[in-house]
Amino acid sequence: MLVLAAVDSCPPPHAEEAVAWLERNLPAGTRLQLLMCVPNHQLEAAKQTCQARFRQPTEVVPVRSDSSEDIGAAILARARKAGVGMLAIAPHTRSARQRVLQGSVTDYVCRHATLPVLVVQGVAGGGAAADTSTPMPATAAPRVTVSPT
Repeated sequence: MLVLAAVDSCPPPHAEEAVAWLERNLPAGTRLQLLMCVPNHQLEAAKQTCQARFRQPTEVVPVRSDSSEDIGAAILARARKAGVGMLAIAPHTRSARQRVLQGSVTDYVCRHATLPVLVVQGVAGGGAAADTSTPMPATAAPRVTVSPT
């Protein structure tokens, strides 16, 4: 199965920890593809950021704006084009006020997806520099929400 993990440019180590958790916990044989959607004017900076932050190649896709709707729609379009079996996304930690004012890519993706969405949030420890050969202790486990089709 191919899993598309949407990552963002939030400050490290949030996305790195979510990717490391996915690498440790997805079933053997699962292929993980990383995707970052950014406005056109941030394209080159995002490519450099991904090379520095992630151990595996990350596809960087331009979108017309940084709105939650544009980014969420681009993630879903890329998932359809790639024929992925599941999407994985790590949401920002935002207040209710921020979500109302700025929107939420995670909310958009979960509401509009036609395939399962794995939401990994609250990852503690286990970042890119951590030892990924041992499972994360139960006390550090993230909350995982699966949004079925």
